[in-house]
Amino acid sequence: MEKVKIPLVSFCITTYNHEQYIEDCLLAAIKQDYTGEMEIVISDDCSTDKTWDKIQNIIEEFPNINIIANRNKTNLGIAKNTEKLWSLSRGEIIVTQDSDDISLPNRVSTLVNYYESYPDVVLIDSGYNFIVDNNFYQGKIFEGVQIFDIDRFFSKKRMETDGYRSYRRNVITSYKQFFASTPTADSTTLLRGILIGKIMRIPDLLANYRLHPNQVSNANNIKKINRSLIAKQYRADVFHAIKQHYFSRKYIFKVLVFVYRYSLIASLNQSEIYIRYIKPLIKHIK
Repeated sequence: MEKVKIPLVSFCITTYNHEQYIEDCLLAAIKQDYTGEMEIVISDDCSTDKTWDKIQNIIEEFPNINIIANRNKTNLGIAKNTEKLWSLSRGEIIVTQDSDDISLPNRVSTLVNYYESYPDVVLIDSGYNFIVDNNFYQGKIFEGVQIFDIDRFFSKKRMETDGYRSYRRNVITSYKQFFASTPTADSTTLLRGILIGKIMRIPDLLANYRLHPNQVSNANNIKKINRSLIAKQYRADVFHAIKQHYFSRKYIFKVLVFVYRYSLIASLNQSEIYIRYIKPLIKHIK
């Protein structure tokens, strides 16, 4: 009987100035109940507090745990720091974690079971609870298992990026590097995933998501993100996917309309977007 291959998982953590949270985050990664091989990869984006010292303390406390730790010499920003994680990781499945949040012990094992059951799914978002001042509240719950192919995904009016994320390695290796100016790796990775395969949302609550004023996803901080830089990355990734024939040509128009609507021209209707932006490009797509 052929032995079932258990995938190597990379539990990837980005961190910056989270000295008050990093220990809980790392301990949650260490306590995963996954019985296969797992590496914990963490990249500190040149923190100015004691985050790096606390990472080193955890590594010394758990010498038998495979923890790969990197400290950037300069602050790279979220997207480039995420790419640094990717370059240090080896896993077939990437499980991402922000350093102010906590994964539940069954997170990795649950995700691997889904990936094994759905081989055409390349990215999975799961539900989560909220942490507010160390109190726990029910958070995001998806209704049942939801699978999106490119047609269903781009039929929605907007790209929903909610959920705690994981993905297969080909979501990384199928694309070029992020632009240095790209401000996020969250929605950009989601877009990359749907262009090469199916994505899934599962009802399982697998993480505790911390709400605090300094978090990147705080409403006030999100407003400061330059949407045009995200749109620039979207366009580059879409054109790369088109050239590499990652998806059927029949979806090109739908995908491009979606991307250009995001590009700060949401007020335009579909016909105007096509005439102004898409029609001049179509002839260059072979």
